[in-house]
Amino acid sequence: MAYKTTKFNIQAQPQPKFWPSSPSLLNGGVNYTEKEYKLAENQSPNILNMTFINGELGIRAGQEHLNAAEVVEPICYGSYKYKFMGNFVKHCGTQLYKQDAITGVSTSIFSGLNASESKIFKFNGKLYLKQTGKYIVWDGTTATAVIPYIPTVIINRTPTGGGDTNENYNRLGAGLTNKFHGNNVATVFTLTDVNLDATVIICTIGGVVKTEGTHFSVNRTTGLVTFSTAPAIGINNVILTLFKTVQTDIDAILNCLAAIAFGGQNDNRLFVGNNGSGYFYWTGITTAGIDPTYFAYNNYNIIGLTDENITGFGKHYDTLCILKEREIYGETYSFDGTKGVFNTFAISSEIGCDCPNTIQSINNNLTFLNSRNGAYVLVGTAVNSQRNVFPISRNINPRLLAETNLKSASSIDFNGKYWLCVNDKVYLWDYFLSPYSDTGNPEESAKRLSWWYFDSINAASWLVDDTLMYCDRATGLTVQFHNDFHDFGGLISALYRYPLRLIGGGIYEFDLLTGYVMVRGDTRSTFKVVYFTSDDIFGDSATERIEVGSFSWSDFSWSSFTYGVMGPLFNWELSPYEKGIRYFGCEFTNEVIGTDMNISGVQWRYKIGKLIR
Repeated sequence: MAYKTTKFNIQAQPQPKFWPSSPSLLNGGVNYTEKEYKLAENQSPNILNMTFINGELGIRAGQEHLNAAEVVEPICYGSYKYKFMGNFVKHCGTQLYKQDAITGVSTSIFSGLNASESKIFKFNGKLYLKQTGKYIVWDGTTATAVIPYIPTVIINRTPTGGGDTNENYNRLGAGLTNKFHGNNVATVFTLTDVNLDATVIICTIGGVVKTEGTHFSVNRTTGLVTFSTAPAIGINNVILTLFKTVQTDIDAILNCLAAIAFGGQNDNRLFVGNNGSGYFYWTGITTAGIDPTYFAYNNYNIIGLTDENITGFGKHYDTLCILKEREIYGETYSFDGTKGVFNTFAISSEIGCDCPNTIQSINNNLTFLNSRNGAYVLVGTAVNSQRNVFPISRNINPRLLAETNLKSASSIDFNGKYWLCVNDKVYLWDYFLSPYSDTGNPEESAKRLSWWYFDSINAASWLVDDTLMYCDRATGLTVQFHNDFHDFGGLISALYRYPLRLIGGGIYEFDLLTGYVMVRGDTRSTFKVVYFTSDDIFGDSATERIEVGSFSWSDFSWSSFTYGVMGPLFNWELSPYEKGIRYFGCEFTNEVIGTDMNISGVQWRYKIGKLIR
């Protein structure tokens, strides 16, 4: 008897798989430029107030006032980066304040400043403030207007003229000194300058003070001094200090808003610029040594076109970089055995900086912002080598370049991160996590950099102690960062978007079964998860929550109480169960003040479905 055999075609069911194959490390930062579904697993199209530290994603440091009761004029215009004699120093309104770094108490040390931008810097053991029309010095005890050095411009001069030139005129000041040989005959002495100020001339003969109007008279138009008695014979025994104001020269220095110490290996000169022109100036060395009050008249140079402003300075190894809006030049120092020689050369003829407070040295490479094109890094100063200036903000440019007031941005280099504050937003490049490396393709090199985005930080200028601080742009108050997850006692709004994934490659539908979020069990984390799919493009209303933490009496709260002590790492299981979808993404947001939103990794379990037709 024959039997008929029937064959059944049993199609194997697809087995669940994991996306990605191992939990993703979310360290790539934000990328506003790429299409969301094209982003790498470690990048996100939207991040707020989160950063990657110690191998995991978490909410940025919280904020509090150093002294909430601090009384200062509103609006901060500048500060010194570090403590000076136990104090922070900042310019708010029309006052210069010292602030005790421990108590936070602020005291005015100088009044009468302009309510406008200023530059505060340290040079030769003192603090200086420069702003348009102002140059102030503070020695830790007294703050005063800078008194310009009075150079001795001529020595060995006879009563009728001649002599040997000695020091350059001081561009910053009106005073200058002439030294004559008395001959016991001449009573009329010819000064080096005419059309003098009305300021009383200072005179000594043989070390004895003589008084104008009593011992001598002056014709200020002709520059002739007539003594009632002929000075005795002597070598440079007749010393006359006269005053002639050339306001355009003085303003050229006073109006400079950029200042930096440079001079080869010992930085013994002060360079200034940014007065609306292509001129920059540097100080001379006096008999007293290093002197920031003496701008020798011949110590200047012109970079590019005279009517195009120098915006700032920065140092790149042994080169002083001089930045204009569309150009960068370099200045080097050498000693020829007799005098110091400064040599200037071009670095870039097209890329420059018009945001002077964004210039930082990052890993010994100059980094800065250009308001038209974004942030750049200078990785070399070879002559005319524009290839050494590379863009770095490609991932954030769509949002960064849409900001207003870019030219007023501030910056700080702190703990391996470049903080760039525009208005009340911070764009942060974690260069320890993603140092700049030239791949030969500028686009690809910039794409690899890890940028993060914060809000509610309004830094006019920055302060560095053991922690990072800043001077609030609008209130003038000093703000410090702390390790608790709150801003001034309120919620830090935080968000991380896991980008849309075409898990079926855009060819197959898929079922999303479960998700696994790795979070720390020893840190309180409370956050909401919203899913975005091809069926719910605006977000699934059936959201989930993650609540992880450990018991602690120090911050106990019944609202966040849990019996679970979960250890250092916990894999929190999610149940999105989305069936027959074509793409998937999600957002994590926080909801509870004082808790973190820690994510060490994300992985999804899925099954491939039918072919998309």
